[in-house]
Amino acid sequence: MLLSASNNFVSAQNFSHFLHFRISDSHLDENWMDNLKQIKAIQELFDHNTPSKIEVFSAASPDGPYSLNKKLSVERSHSTVNLIKRICPSLPDSIFVVNSLSEDIDGAIKLILESGQPWAQEAVSLLRKGGSDPEEALRHFKDGIVWRYLADNIYPMLRRSEISIIYDNNDLSGGVTPVVSTSEGSNNQANNSVVNPLSTTSANSSGKVPGWAYAVMALFASAAVVFGALYARERKRTRDLINNNIDNRPEEPIQPPVAPVEDLEIPESPEEPVIFPSEAADSAEDLSFLGQVKAKIQENIADSGFGVEELATAMGMSRIHLNRRLKSEADASPSVLLKDARMALAAQLLKEGTKSIAEISTMCGFSTPSYFATAFKDYYNISPSEFISHS
Repeated sequence: MLLSASNNFVSAQNFSHFLHFRISDSHLDENWMDNLKQIKAIQELFDHNTPSKIEVFSAASPDGPYSLNKKLSVERSHSTVNLIKRICPSLPDSIFVVNSLSEDIDGAIKLILESGQPWAQEAVSLLRKGGSDPEEALRHFKDGIVWRYLADNIYPMLRRSEISIIYDNNDLSGGVTPVVSTSEGSNNQANNSVVNPLSTTSANSSGKVPGWAYAVMALFASAAVVFGALYARERKRTRDLINNNIDNRPEEPIQPPVAPVEDLEIPESPEEPVIFPSEAADSAEDLSFLGQVKAKIQENIADSGFGVEELATAMGMSRIHLNRRLKSEADASPSVLLKDARMALAAQLLKEGTKSIAEISTMCGFSTPSYFATAFKDYYNISPSEFISHS
């Protein structure tokens, strides 16, 4: 039973949960990101009451071409509905309202603006131009650096199903009669003729209210306070779940200080040493979590498609979990570790002088030599060819 301050029932309550999908996949992996936590929260709601309506809204932006996105968004909606029916088989089909969106441009714009990146406004302008493939211009923006950031930090949040579980007052109250107010603000009729909540007869003929009637009203009032507190706790827990789903994105990597050309060395700080394969076998850090992460990076450093999501998968955890653990244990982010390892290897190979810039870009996991040259200059403040000439 949920009562407001004026003892009126709340007309309806809405609880929202988010489930996320892997890229180009409509199968719901319960262990992906924080899906398991969201499913348990939904189960807890269904354990107490049957909702009056469940709205499922699924998006697939941007997994691929528009036709693929359209197909995936519909399939993800059905996959979500099937999950809910497995959790609560007694739910009738009539309470489901299902929608899907192939290109969630508004959602992408919102997350990009919230990221605080210096190029956010330019990226949003490119998206708003629209066209048959709104993300096409972003693939070439700043030589692909922006696209990699979006792929690692923004787009995984858009491959989702949003579940709105709606309860009306009857669902939550169980049909309990509201408590009759006896405060000083009540009119004389309410004070002098209180209705017995357990029968249709009025108070005794003398006009006095029996003591047991006050006891019953006090019981209902106590129940209202208890259920009100439970409701407040549930709402807070639900808001926390939603906030964790949106706010726990990796921070913008901090660029390292630029060293003079003549003193330029491979970055190897005491806090975050770069472990190369030849060193990994003898390193005591191999036993640590950070050592395992760096070993995985070295194993896949030549793969241009190996980013934060792929690193998280290789470590057997979600992207958010990986980011939190690295932040806690090493004060580092996955994207910084990936960039440091690739730039360190690139500098080492350029110093050796036995391979061309194009070969080095491929060995360090860059899709094109031009992308490698831009990334290298952003990192060291010197181009690869200038670096060779000063080595």
